[in-house]
Amino acid sequence: MKGTNKLVWIVAFLLLVLGIMGYLIFVKKQKTPTDLLDNFRQNKTSENYSTTENGSLLNSNKILIQTNDGYSLVDVTTGQATDAPAIERGDFSDFQGMPAPDSNKKESSDDSVVLFSLNKNKVILVHSVIINATDAEIESGMQPSVVNSGDYVCELATKKCEKTELLSTSYQGIDSTKKEGKYVVWTNWDSNKNILFGHIGSDNGDNSPVYKCDTSKKICQKTEGYDSLVDGEVRANVPQGAFSRSMNKFAMIAQNDVPDQQTGAKWDFLLYSSDDLSKPLKNFDISVIIDRGELASYDSVYSLAWSGDEKKVAIATTGRIFMLNLESGSLELLYLTPETEEDSIYLDGGALAFSSDDKYLVFVQNFDKSAALFTDDSEDEIEDSAQGDIVGTLKKIDLTKGNEISDVFVGNELQLEIL
Repeated sequence: MKGTNKLVWIVAFLLLVLGIMGYLIFVKKQKTPTDLLDNFRQNKTSENYSTTENGSLLNSNKILIQTNDGYSLVDVTTGQATDAPAIERGDFSDFQGMPAPDSNKKESSDDSVVLFSLNKNKVILVHSVIINATDAEIESGMQPSVVNSGDYVCELATKKCEKTELLSTSYQGIDSTKKEGKYVVWTNWDSNKNILFGHIGSDNGDNSPVYKCDTSKKICQKTEGYDSLVDGEVRANVPQGAFSRSMNKFAMIAQNDVPDQQTGAKWDFLLYSSDDLSKPLKNFDISVIIDRGELASYDSVYSLAWSGDEKKVAIATTGRIFMLNLESGSLELLYLTPETEEDSIYLDGGALAFSSDDKYLVFVQNFDKSAALFTDDSEDEIEDSAQGDIVGTLKKIDLTKGNEISDVFVGNELQLEIL
């Protein structure tokens, strides 16, 4: 009897070992791009795209959007929209020290750059006051005259502004003027450390190098390699949301391609520490996320969103959203736009955002009615819900409920704004 029990235990142990080995082999098996997309489509049903309003109301989980009707704050949980406060709208007209347009002269103001500091207590403005052109000047295409322009640092608590030259000063190490049509795009500011971050902008979009500028010493460092200013080097894209929330990390996308001509065969996610611009901390091959189908005339990475712990990054392309785990390097497909016969449904690549509690990932999906072929009731409902050719739907992915997808808000020319 004892011998029988011993044999049973040996068999059970061997079966357990074989089971563990089989599981390890299974999880280490690399999925192909086809497997990734096919499995996603098979596991998604129409119910995943129905509107759900589950979850508790969190006042901090509000997203700033812009439509034809202006700016609104939308609660991600409930979908309720309220008028956005002046600061969120970029309206600093009641701040002391800011130049005010003269209504008698038909002047208007334009805040072309608004950078919130990391501590959220200050904001940098590039402010210009312009004179409205006459009807004749508008018809002839003439540019309005600039009456007043300058940089201003404003305290949000006191609503007081002082003129500065932080954005317009000449920084040592910035060589964007060496190439015609290139300029610096300022994206992030840490007033405590006196640091400005920017990159190169051009007709081909937002490109490397990334600059880190000491505003007190007027000196800038830049990322080495992947330099769009150097002929022959691989160009790296700097997507919207490239910097983490703490500004301690940022990412660039090496596309290995020819802009507007040929999509690269290999795409790399370059993870940098803001303290070391000489080389990436890590390099992840993300070629699998690029759509090479007939309808994807030129796919690319348009925006990123960082989780609060900065261990994951959401990546948005023309029609897909992925989650990249920066510790393991794994990629997970979160969303795939519905397939149509025309390019009528696509993601707004301009912005992608986590809710403040990291429970939801929020994005905008656009529907171009002028290009659509109406074949089902859902598209007819979208057409009737708003006027205009481009109708945007604010959607959320519930990361705590199996990546459940639901609609939050619908509007004309809808844009997700990132502060």
